[in-house]
Amino acid sequence: MIRSIIVSLAGLSFCANATVSYQLITNTANPKQVTIQADTSDIGTFQLSKPRTTQSPDVPDIQCISNAGQTSNVSYDTPTSCHQLSWTVTFQAKTSDEFEPAQQVDTYSPDEGWYFLSEWNSLPTIAGQDIQVCDPDNLCSAMPNSEQPPLFVVWGMPHERMNIGSSTVIVKSNALPLLKSNGSWFNNLTHQLDYLTDVFNNKRPQQWQLIYFSKDKSQRNISGAAGHHILLSNLLTQKGQLTKDSMFHLAKVTAHESVHFIGSRSLPVWAEEGLAEYYAIKSLKFTDLNYHSSPIKTWGKAANGFQHLGNVGLVEAGKKVTLDKDMQYYPLFYVKAPAFWQAVDEQLQANRSSLDALVPLLKTGNDFELPDEFINQVVDIIGHDNWQQITLAYL
Repeated sequence: MIRSIIVSLAGLSFCANATVSYQLITNTANPKQVTIQADTSDIGTFQLSKPRTTQSPDVPDIQCISNAGQTSNVSYDTPTSCHQLSWTVTFQAKTSDEFEPAQQVDTYSPDEGWYFLSEWNSLPTIAGQDIQVCDPDNLCSAMPNSEQPPLFVVWGMPHERMNIGSSTVIVKSNALPLLKSNGSWFNNLTHQLDYLTDVFNNKRPQQWQLIYFSKDKSQRNISGAAGHHILLSNLLTQKGQLTKDSMFHLAKVTAHESVHFIGSRSLPVWAEEGLAEYYAIKSLKFTDLNYHSSPIKTWGKAANGFQHLGNVGLVEAGKKVTLDKDMQYYPLFYVKAPAFWQAVDEQLQANRSSLDALVPLLKTGNDFELPDEFINQVVDIIGHDNWQQITLAYL
């Protein structure tokens, strides 16, 4: 049985620039597959472009359905005209409590009935055409351009609409009743996002989403991902219940991904991940959560555990990860890099400034080094000797 909600676009004038809707249709008889249909009868001749891809080169086969109901294959990057497009996306079944958003793989949960669709390898675009993707719950999202983060679509979960300032935030979770039972989490989140938005000087979109996937703490690792107007994160539970650490991890991971989301930077990966982690921890001071160990102390305790990696500077670690694809160095970005940012911030504060004030200088950099404009400003404030001491310890 096909379940679909047809979206009515009130007041839409059909022309060459009209928005095309990709309608997601789930099939309860074969839940591993979702059909996507798009009415293209009113845009004339168009050219279909392949979806953005990650590691796999696989792209969907697109069918053109004529006005008479006949079907034919659509070639990518070739001018065509068609009454309706249709294609199928195959999802992986989530067989246990192991879903990690960072993997960004099309997934569905047979037990809970939710779906996660990633733009990667699944959603082609139409050259010069605005597109919106509408899920079966009647929530539509604009398709990002190639310079923006990918589109993620999640449906089949309980959700709530909340207002944070002028923005509407849609919160979805397979553990939403547990979240609602804790009265402080939303206040914490509001204060954190207010602070981070002020620091990174970006306007929030009018509507965005926070998606939390429960994960048993016995699996230990948690992950998150930032997409186009959407943040994904695991939420630690123990036998379906929130633990004492759950709200802390929820607040920190959400803040970490929010820094990626609200910022507009092009920094080395070690700097970007370290900055997000440092500000995630720093934002906790606006909550009722206690964080007892600073990044510098955490790194001091963890350095010996990294063995030979502990002596590797962050710039060199960035080269190992980026050029050599040696991912054993990646954890340094979450432990050593936040300590670097704290060391810089503390020196700035000791000289009547702060990292908050210099964040606007962190917009661009090369593959491994920080922007010269930022470094020069830091040196002017804290002095060359202090900067050299920090770089020798961390970079």
